[in-house]
Amino acid sequence: MDAFKQQMLEGEKRLKEQSEAMTLQQQELERERRRLEETKNSNVDLTSLTSVLNSIQKDLSTLKTFNQRFQDLEKRMNDSITGDSITFTNMTDIIPIQFARTCKRVKELAPLINENHLVRILRNKLTGHAYLAIEDEIRDTIDQLIDLKRNFGPGRNSNYLKDISIIEGNQTQFGRKLNSYEIEQIDTLESFFEGLPPEYRAEMRMEEYLILSDVCNSKAILINKKLKRDRACQREIKINLTRTNSSTTAEKEAPQVSIMQPDRQPSINKPLLQVKICAYCTNFGHLISECRKRQYNNNAREIQQGNSLLAVLEIEVRPIVCTNESSIPHGEYNCR
Repeated sequence: MDAFKQQMLEGEKRLKEQSEAMTLQQQELERERRRLEETKNSNVDLTSLTSVLNSIQKDLSTLKTFNQRFQDLEKRMNDSITGDSITFTNMTDIIPIQFARTCKRVKELAPLINENHLVRILRNKLTGHAYLAIEDEIRDTIDQLIDLKRNFGPGRNSNYLKDISIIEGNQTQFGRKLNSYEIEQIDTLESFFEGLPPEYRAEMRMEEYLILSDVCNSKAILINKKLKRDRACQREIKINLTRTNSSTTAEKEAPQVSIMQPDRQPSINKPLLQVKICAYCTNFGHLISECRKRQYNNNAREIQQGNSLLAVLEIEVRPIVCTNESSIPHGEYNCR
């Protein structure tokens, strides 16, 4: 920024010197014009003087345009530094292509000498997801900000990403870039795996083969036997589970026969069960000695008999009062 200001001051200084020189030339031109007017009667050749005059006028016109261009450049520089001409809010509100175009327009407005300052202004103007995307990243040029469209732009299709991941994974495994033959072998092997059943595909990929011939000479038969054993074990487990579930459900679904319900199934050797019948309440399931209704009625009867006996034996006690006044309680016949 200081270097740019120094260049601006030097340019202004040169412009002032040129303007002073132009004024001196203009004064000389005026003097020459006066001389021409004075020597017009003496038939002096004016061709040289007119050429000088035309050249001076051209220089003056170029000087005026230079001043105008210098002012325009200074205005554009101030606008780019302040960032007032750059308006955008959030990366979620505008698409990354528009943001890239804005950065390119800023790059055209501002000279490259002050690019770092412009990048800081653009970073401060970002909000939301866009600022979070570059918060911890070091970006010092506008071209690096333009690369943000790669982060927010549309992604590649699944096939492209799959091929790239396979190639990059193999490159990291071998530590070098693969040639065309190796890439063709990997594609052939991947196509072969895609044609296998899912269970075989998983087992074969776990072996990490790289060439189709290795797969053909591999443990395919052993893998087949292993899968058959696993299926047989799973089948036996399912049969055992179904048997246990059927037995438990049969026990749960068996009807519960009440004690009072007679046995409807024919039984020859089964002994007959004695059914309890109460002689007091004529209900099934208990005897008269176990009848709660009888016990309740007996207790109520005993309580009622006790209350009547207390009512009969109750004696009304009356105080002995004499008609004569006396401090000793006595009757009227015993009064002295």
